[in-house]
Amino acid sequence: MSFRQLIGTVGSEPEATTITYRNGKHAGEQGELTKFRLAVKDAIGKDASTTWYGVTIFDEARGNAVQSEVYKGARVAVEGEATVREYEGKEYNDIIAQGVALLQWLGGGRTADVGKPADDLAF
Repeated sequence: MSFRQLIGTVGSEPEATTITYRNGKHAGEQGELTKFRLAVKDAIGKDASTTWYGVTIFDEARGNAVQSEVYKGARVAVEGEATVREYEGKEYNDIIAQGVALLQWLGGGRTADVGKPADDLAF
């Protein structure tokens, strides 16, 4: 896994999913995670291509904030642990988000931070 900071466009409405933990100290307990798709362009112009990431937020409070503030088409910054997995011959990019910032102008040069970690986001 590698730590990544990405800026992109939300490609699907954030959705909550209830899961049952199978391992660890919370085994057998239920929790809620939030997922959405993120489109990240890697260049500008003719050579531009888009890489899609599946974003997962395990922190329930942060996920609730994202569900209420982030929407399809929004520009967001996401930071977290990125992985690439392969399924049926295709590669899929995933990121376990530790912070999400909605990139909207609030005046004074600030953006709205949604479900950010205790320390400010690094970007």
